[in-house]
This record gives sequence, structure tokens and C-alpha cells, in this order.
Amino acid sequence: MNTLPPLFRKRFRQHNRQCLLSAVGALLMAWLGWVFFYGFCVALVLLLETVRIGESAEWPRWLNPAAGAAALVLLVAAAIRQRWHRFQPAQDRPVIGLHVLWQVLLLPAIWTLSVADYLDARLKLSDYELHESLRLLQLIRDLEKPSLPALGYYFGDAKLLARLLTALQTIGWIDLHRGEDEWYYRPIGLRLEEIDGFFTSDEEPAPE
Repeated sequence: MNTLPPLFRKRFRQHNRQCLLSAVGALLMAWLGWVFFYGFCVALVLLLETVRIGESAEWPRWLNPAAGAAALVLLVAAAIRQRWHRFQPAQDRPVIGLHVLWQVLLLPAIWTLSVADYLDARLKLSDYELHESLRLLQLIRDLEKPSLPALGYYFGDAKLLARLLTALQTIGWIDLHRGEDEWYYRPIGLRLEEIDGFFTSDEEPAPE
């Protein structure tokens, strides 16, 4: 099995590192969001209790369970919203409105769910899959605008082919386009020089 170009491996490592950093950032934002949400709930409840009884209110026993239940409701609502709008285009809404308040309330839950999304976006390919992804990239470069059935002729395992195509698209080497009769893949023009460098042994590795 031929050695993979160092830059080829490096692009996968860079992507996975960016996913981990994004997950850490989302976790930090989620923690800050929940702290703000809890503090806001506590302040609001104590203010309402103080107004109701006419003197400084004590800490209600039901406050923490109620805040936990509210956080759970927001997590469920954010998960439903994420699943419902996953493949839908952005809605044309006014910048100011009640929907903005709802989106702000969902921010801690959205950041929490995004931690799992960032971790799931990592590309965990074996050495064999990395070599096969390089072979697939070369096929897409050499075959002009190959369709999925055309690539399936060279890859008998449809699941593996789908996994490798997703990986190459995620890294940003290829893209899917719609032709007159069918969909086809082709290298992204801005990365074509880098891609060519993977298959030209007598050239220097492509710059970062």
C-alpha cells in the first residue's frame, strides 16, 4: 500500500482538531448560557415573591427543580427544532419580533446540542479508508464529472463509497453538482492545485 501524502493526512487532522476546538467553545458557551439562564430565573422568582409578600423573600424549595424542568423543556424544544429545520432553508422573518425572544431562550440548549454535533462531525477513517478516499479523489479528478453510479463501478461497497464521498466533501476537496440529466461530483476549483499535488510525485507538496 502506497504512503499517503503528508498534506492529505494533515487535512484530516486539521479538520478533527477544528471540530474538537469548536466543541470546547460550544461547551463553554453552553455553560455560560445556562448560568445566565439560571441566574435570570432566580432573580425573577425572588423579585415576584418579594412583591407578592411585601418583604424580602426566602429561597423557595421548588426553585431548583423548577429551573431543572425548564432547562429540560428547552433541551427537548431545541432538539425538535433542530431536527425539524435541519434540511429547510432559513425563513424570511423580520429582524425584530417575539420569535427573537424564543431563539434567545433556546441558545443555551442549542449550544449544548452543538457539542455533540461537533464531536460527531469528526472524520474517523482507518488507514485503508484513507487510502481508498485518496483513490476516490483521484477518480473524481480524472473522470470528468462522474456520477454516483459511475463511481459505484469502481467501489463495490456502496456504504463505504458514501462514507468516503462525505469525508471528501467535508474536507472541502469535492462538491456535488446537478447536471441536465443527473448529479455529478467534481473537485472544487480553489483546491485543484492542492489535489493535483497529491498525485504528482515529482512535485513538491502543496503549500498549506
